[in-house]
Amino acid sequence: MCVLYKWMLIHYSPMFSHRSLFDMQISTLVFISLYLLFVPLQEFIVRGVLQGSFQEFMQGRYKIFWSIVLSNLLFSITHLHISLLTTFIVFIPGLFWGWLYSRHRTLVGVIASHLIIGIWALCIVGIL
Repeated sequence: MCVLYKWMLIHYSPMFSHRSLFDMQISTLVFISLYLLFVPLQEFIVRGVLQGSFQEFMQGRYKIFWSIVLSNLLFSITHLHISLLTTFIVFIPGLFWGWLYSRHRTLVGVIASHLIIGIWALCIVGIL
């Protein structure tokens, strides 16, 4: 999916037209080290604290849906300092991770998935 995003950005966004599909421009080892530290913290806060709290406090038929959307919106907004595009790109996999957390009620799979997808998208494909 992230390769498709990158391909679309290259073909439809002037900012990305000069970039190649697979692109490792950042210091990969440093980035991966920091990413390994921050992803568990992000997931604990966003899924464990925010989404879990929303699920407990909301009522009604769609409480899980809205807890996923609200917690993910809050997470996505924290990426506005990078760009509006990044905020939208982050929102989509966040919905998947929110669903995964609501289904299994554990952060282990969510953190593992976030690490794998994030390292693939950012270090291998270089989507941002």
